[in-house]
Amino acid sequence: MLNYNRLLKSLSAADYRQLSPLLQFVPMPRGLILNPAGGNEAYLYFPTTSTVSLLNVMNDGEVWEGAVIGNDGLVGISLLAQATPGAAITEVQSTGGGYRINTALLNSEAHSTNALRCLAMRYSYSLVTQIMQTAACNRHHRIEQQVCRWILLRLDRVISNELAITQGELAVLLGVRRQVVAGTIQDLQAAGILQYTRGKIKILERPKVEARACACYETIRQDTERSHRMANKLNGFERSAAYRSVMS
Repeated sequence: MLNYNRLLKSLSAADYRQLSPLLQFVPMPRGLILNPAGGNEAYLYFPTTSTVSLLNVMNDGEVWEGAVIGNDGLVGISLLAQATPGAAITEVQSTGGGYRINTALLNSEAHSTNALRCLAMRYSYSLVTQIMQTAACNRHHRIEQQVCRWILLRLDRVISNELAITQGELAVLLGVRRQVVAGTIQDLQAAGILQYTRGKIKILERPKVEARACACYETIRQDTERSHRMANKLNGFERSAAYRSVMS
């Protein structure tokens, strides 16, 4: 299995050589809160085989997911600007791994961060698109469309056709009742699209999931791909031998 992050992969060989000494590969177990409030150190995270949920906590304690970050992006964009992190919680949703950089060390090596800051800025646009589209989707589209959108965004960011999530957890992320999600999963299973057993969703027919998803998924997907194409074009698809050895 390849351990790669698309943002890091789009760096030129020269930019990657400057940044690579700062990268540390770490396990990212499910449920881990990244950069918790009051922590002594802060890190940028570049998921490779894990996914991270960007969670919004309301005043009444309700939680809903604004975005998912996987091997397409990074966690901690605000830290690059040396800004205080917002109120959102970043929690590992799918167990895996990723690279991290201590932001204090990163800021002390300013010469190696220019290219990374440019990548982060481009990625931030696609992340905002995802947050806005998700909010609109949760407000206007049927629960089946929301569930299919949620599934597809994960499949794009993991190397597996299985997702570890309970019906109750998915209901919390979507901001709906568990019974509603359970009924939707049951309908999709009856249609032969997926299997749900013991907190795991196994996708059997991705094209059918895509057919039942709303246009929000395709909007998010296209915007993410556009961002990465721009990054790759600017760097001329250049790759260093050091990068290939570390990221494979």
